[in-house]
Order: sequence, then C-alpha cells, then structure tokens
Amino acid sequence: QPFIESEAYQLDNLTDAIMLDTSVVTGDRSAFQNAIGSYNRLTAATPGGSPIVALERTLEDRGDPEYSYAYYWHGYQTLLRPALLLFRYTDIRWLNLVALSVLALVVTAAVARQAGMAAGGALFLALALCGFFVVPFSLQFSSVAYVMLVGTLVVLLFRGSATRSAAPLEILFAIGMVTAFVDLLTAPLLTLGIPLVVVLIIRGKRPGAGAWRTEAVLALKLSAVWAVGYVASWVSKALLAAVVLRSDV
Repeated sequence: QPFIESEAYQLDNLTDAIMLDTSVVTGDRSAFQNAIGSYNRLTAATPGGSPIVALERTLEDRGDPEYSYAYYWHGYQTLLRPALLLFRYTDIRWLNLVALSVLALVVTAAVARQAGMAAGGALFLALALCGFFVVPFSLQFSSVAYVMLVGTLVVLLFRGSATRSAAPLEILFAIGMVTAFVDLLTAPLLTLGIPLVVVLIIRGKRPGAGAWRTEAVLALKLSAVWAVGYVASWVSKALLAAVVLRSDV
C-alpha cells in the first residue's frame, strides 16, 4: 500500500498474479488457441487457492493443471506479453507510473483549456479521490485507466463534433467495446463516467445550449450505447471461445 494506509487504496496483487500467470502458460497449443482460451494454473488444486502461489508454481514448472479463463478477452495481453520480454514486473509498474501520469496531466490540461479551469480542477480531484496514485502499480487497474483517459482525450479532440448527436454516440460505443476487450473485473464504469461528463460539459458551453431535458436524454443514450458496446464485445468473446474451444465457457 504505497503512500497511505487504507484498504480502499490497496493494490490488487492477486489479480495481477492471474494476469502474469496467463501470460506465461502456453501449453501445446497454437497462439490463437492460447489467446482464445486464456489459460492459467489457478485451480481448485492450488494450495490456499492463492493466485500468487499458482504463479510461483507456474514459474517453477510444477506441471499443475491448467484452467481456461475464456469468458473475458484479456486484451491487456497484447501489450503485457511483449512488455514482459523486455522488462521485469517492477519495471512495468514504474513505466506505468510515468505513462499514466503524463497522460493524466495532458487530459487534465486539455479539459481545463476547452471546458474551463473548474472542470480541469474537478477532473484532477476526481482522479485523486479514486486513488489514481496507486493505479500504475497494479496492472489490473491500469487497463481501464488508459481507456478512460484516452477516451476522454478523443472526446476533446473531436470537440467540434460534439454538437452532432451522432459523434459522441459513436465514441462512447467504441469506448464500451474497448473496455470489454481489456477489462478484467476492474471498474469499467470509469470509462463511461468521465468521457460522458466531458461531453455534456462541452455541449453545455456551446452557444444555444439545449435544455437540461435534452441533455439528460443524450446522457441516457450515451450510457446505453456504451453498455451495448461493452456487452456485445463481451458476449462475442464467449461465443467465439465456445466455437474454438468446443465447450461452454
């Protein structure tokens, strides 16, 4: 628990161990089958049921039984596996700290510039209260943080399109799909909440801003398309895994 002693800001080392274990376990399968199956060695036979123990036993090549965690995409693996070829787990944590800190500052500055200092300050406060300072040290937390920040930046870059009702709908739909691709039981609603608020703030500052009822309806639409993107992406993995693995995942 860096910086402060509070259970609300603990690192999720257990889920990180599952992610690392999934990066290591390959077996006698093709790369495609490994990607769809998302195998690790955390099973009922693992002593104490601990993912950290399972990871230790995997690294020691104990030959433990494998478990398919196939009902998630585990999209974080597309970056984690190459990173592990170049860096240690500790190095990745510090690289995350730099990358996420820079990205958060860029997004906060962009919000302050386009939506006002109050909005920029509110975003900074929101990130601080949600424990952003511990996020880079957990792989599990980092995925949705990247999606949330990049999604918000996309909303800001397409500020001119915010007056079109279709533009933010398309962006939130894509964010929902990407969230399901990389998320692993984290806090997916972060990727909806922050970009959604930024969209509404930008629309509220344009000349001739609509009535609050109009904006409330838009907020419901944006939430709905985000949910459709998230669920469609998640369900598609389950269907694909069922076909490839020939089992009900």
